[in-house]
Amino acid sequence: MDNIEAELVNVEKRLSSKICKQVDTRTNNDVKRVNNELHERFATLRSDMHGDMEEMQAKISSISDKISNIDGMSSRDSLSSNIIVCILPVSENDQGNKLQKTYP
Repeated sequence: MDNIEAELVNVEKRLSSKICKQVDTRTNNDVKRVNNELHERFATLRSDMHGDMEEMQAKISSISDKISNIDGMSSRDSLSSNIIVCILPVSENDQGNKLQKTYP
């Protein structure tokens, strides 16, 4: 009887070991597959973002060119392209930020 029990324990250990190896192999394969899918998706996203960034850069360049061509002056020399922001008082007691006129 002891022989049979010992053999059963031995078979159980071997079976458990084989099952663990199979589970590890399958898990590793699944992780590799998911990893590859993620890398492919990230590559696609990077490519799309790069294309979008190039498109936005072209639009920004176009806008910059249009602004620089206003009245035949660069945007820095043209006061017609400037915007002035002034903080107005909220109440009668509020002085607000006092801005001085710094342009001609």
